[in-house]
Amino acid sequence: MYIKEARWTKQFIPFSAFWLRSSVVSVLISLISDMWSIGSHDINSIF
Repeated sequence: MYIKEARWTKQFIPFSAFWLRSSVVSVLISLISDMWSIGSHDINSIF
């Protein structure tokens, strides 16, 4: 039973890591595009 769970986890982890990495990349791209559209002088007031 432990071997079956470990095998399932080994198959599941790369998929979740890929999904997490792609979601982080999309969030970073949206943040960067928002910063470019807002302008550098407005970013300091937001953060």
